[in-house]
Amino acid sequence: MIKVHLGIKRASGRYDSLPYGFETKRDFEEFQDKLIAKGDKLIGIKTIKYGMVLELRDVAMLYKCNVWHTQESRELLAVCHNVNTCIGLANEKAITEGNVLDKECIYQLESMLQTQSYNGDGEFIIVKEPLNKLL
Repeated sequence: MIKVHLGIKRASGRYDSLPYGFETKRDFEEFQDKLIAKGDKLIGIKTIKYGMVLELRDVAMLYKCNVWHTQESRELLAVCHNVNTCIGLANEKAITEGNVLDKECIYQLESMLQTQSYNGDGEFIIVKEPLNKLL
Protein backbone atom coordinates (compact mmCIF):
# COMPACT_ATOMS: atom_id res chain seq x y z
CA MET A 1 0.00 0.00 0.00
CA ILE A 2 1.19 3.47 -0.86
CA LYS A 3 0.35 6.03 1.79
CA VAL A 4 0.23 9.63 0.59
CA HIS A 5 -0.94 13.08 1.57
CA LEU A 6 -3.02 14.67 -1.17
CA GLY A 7 -3.49 18.39 -1.68
CA ILE A 8 -6.96 18.93 -3.11
CA LYS A 9 -8.64 22.11 -4.32
CA ARG A 10 -12.37 21.57 -3.92
CA ALA A 11 -14.92 22.89 -6.41
CA SER A 12 -16.08 25.23 -3.64
CA GLY A 13 -12.61 26.83 -3.60
CA ARG A 14 -11.60 25.24 -0.27
CA TYR A 15 -8.21 23.52 -0.02
CA ASP A 16 -7.72 20.20 1.79
CA SER A 17 -4.64 18.19 2.67
CA LEU A 18 -5.69 14.65 3.53
CA PRO A 19 -3.96 11.28 4.06
CA TYR A 20 -4.96 8.46 1.72
CA GLY A 21 -3.79 4.93 0.99
CA PHE A 22 -3.95 3.18 -2.38
CA GLU A 23 -3.35 -0.50 -3.02
CA THR A 24 -2.76 -0.17 -6.75
CA LYS A 25 -2.15 2.44 -9.43
CA ARG A 26 -5.67 1.74 -10.71
CA ASP A 27 -7.13 2.61 -7.28
CA PHE A 28 -5.37 5.96 -7.44
CA GLU A 29 -6.59 6.61 -11.02
CA GLU A 30 -10.19 5.81 -10.01
CA PHE A 31 -9.85 8.23 -7.10
CA GLN A 32 -8.61 10.94 -9.49
CA ASP A 33 -11.57 10.31 -11.83
CA LYS A 34 -14.00 10.76 -8.91
CA LEU A 35 -12.32 14.03 -7.93
CA ILE A 36 -12.60 15.38 -11.47
CA ALA A 37 -16.25 14.31 -11.72
CA LYS A 38 -17.01 16.37 -8.60
CA GLY A 39 -15.14 19.39 -9.97
CA ASP A 40 -12.23 19.02 -7.53
CA LYS A 41 -8.57 19.21 -8.55
CA LEU A 42 -5.57 17.28 -7.28
CA ILE A 43 -2.84 19.87 -6.72
CA GLY A 44 -0.17 17.93 -4.84
CA ILE A 45 0.99 14.47 -3.80
CA LYS A 46 3.45 13.78 -1.01
CA THR A 47 4.46 10.40 0.39
CA ILE A 48 3.85 10.15 4.12
CA LYS A 49 6.65 7.71 4.90
CA TYR A 50 9.49 9.52 3.21
CA GLY A 51 8.15 13.07 2.87
CA MET A 52 9.11 13.32 -0.77
CA VAL A 53 7.12 14.23 -3.86
CA LEU A 54 6.16 11.27 -6.01
CA GLU A 55 7.47 11.10 -9.55
CA LEU A 56 5.52 13.05 -12.13
CA ARG A 57 3.46 10.77 -14.34
CA ASP A 58 2.21 13.28 -16.92
CA VAL A 59 3.31 16.51 -18.53
CA ALA A 60 1.12 19.20 -20.03
CA MET A 61 2.24 20.71 -23.32
CA LEU A 62 1.05 24.14 -24.42
CA TYR A 63 0.63 24.77 -28.13
CA LYS A 64 -0.44 27.72 -30.25
CA CYS A 65 -2.42 26.64 -33.31
CA ASN A 66 -4.80 27.91 -35.97
CA VAL A 67 -8.49 28.49 -35.26
CA TRP A 68 -9.33 24.95 -36.45
CA HIS A 69 -6.84 23.39 -33.99
CA THR A 70 -5.23 21.34 -36.75
CA GLN A 71 -2.30 19.10 -35.86
CA GLU A 72 -0.15 20.61 -38.63
CA SER A 73 -0.53 24.14 -37.27
CA ARG A 74 0.63 23.37 -33.71
CA GLU A 75 3.62 25.31 -32.41
CA LEU A 76 4.98 24.03 -29.09
CA LEU A 77 5.26 26.90 -26.59
CA ALA A 78 5.90 25.14 -23.26
CA VAL A 79 6.14 21.80 -21.45
CA CYS A 80 4.80 22.02 -17.90
CA HIS A 81 4.18 19.81 -14.89
CA ASN A 82 0.46 20.68 -14.78
CA VAL A 83 -2.36 22.36 -16.69
CA ASN A 84 -2.53 25.41 -14.41
CA THR A 85 1.07 26.29 -15.23
CA CYS A 86 0.24 25.99 -18.94
CA ILE A 87 -2.69 28.37 -18.50
CA GLY A 88 -0.45 30.90 -16.79
CA LEU A 89 2.10 30.67 -19.58
CA ALA A 90 -0.65 30.95 -22.21
CA ASN A 91 -1.69 34.20 -20.56
CA GLU A 92 1.93 35.42 -20.60
CA LYS A 93 2.10 34.62 -24.33
CA ALA A 94 -1.20 36.44 -24.90
CA ILE A 95 0.20 39.50 -23.11
CA THR A 96 3.27 39.49 -25.38
CA GLU A 97 0.82 39.53 -28.32
CA GLY A 98 -1.02 42.55 -26.86
CA ASN A 99 -3.97 40.50 -25.55
CA VAL A 100 -5.02 38.79 -22.35
CA LEU A 101 -6.90 35.56 -21.70
CA ASP A 102 -10.41 36.45 -20.56
CA LYS A 103 -12.41 34.37 -18.08
CA GLU A 104 -14.06 32.39 -20.87
CA CYS A 105 -10.71 31.40 -22.40
CA ILE A 106 -9.37 30.34 -19.00
CA TYR A 107 -12.51 28.28 -18.37
CA GLN A 108 -12.15 26.64 -21.80
CA LEU A 109 -8.50 25.74 -21.11
CA GLU A 110 -9.42 24.27 -17.71
CA SER A 111 -12.40 22.26 -18.95
CA MET A 112 -11.67 21.46 -22.64
CA LEU A 113 -7.89 22.02 -22.74
CA GLN A 114 -8.31 24.45 -25.64
CA THR A 115 -9.54 27.94 -26.36
CA GLN A 116 -12.31 28.57 -28.84
CA SER A 117 -12.69 32.33 -28.59
CA TYR A 118 -9.21 33.80 -28.11
CA ASN A 119 -9.09 37.43 -29.29
CA GLY A 120 -5.58 37.11 -30.71
CA ASP A 121 -4.28 35.26 -33.73
CA GLY A 122 -5.01 31.53 -33.54
CA GLU A 123 -5.91 29.51 -30.46
CA PHE A 124 -4.21 27.76 -27.52
CA ILE A 125 -4.38 24.04 -26.89
CA ILE A 126 -3.03 21.93 -24.01
CA VAL A 127 -2.13 18.28 -24.53
CA LYS A 128 -1.45 15.98 -21.57
CA GLU A 129 0.96 13.13 -22.23
CA PRO A 130 2.56 10.52 -19.99
CA LEU A 131 6.29 10.76 -19.38
CA ASN A 132 8.64 8.38 -21.18
CA LYS A 133 6.30 7.89 -24.14
CA LEU A 134 7.45 7.79 -27.73
CA LEU A 135 5.49 10.47 -29.60
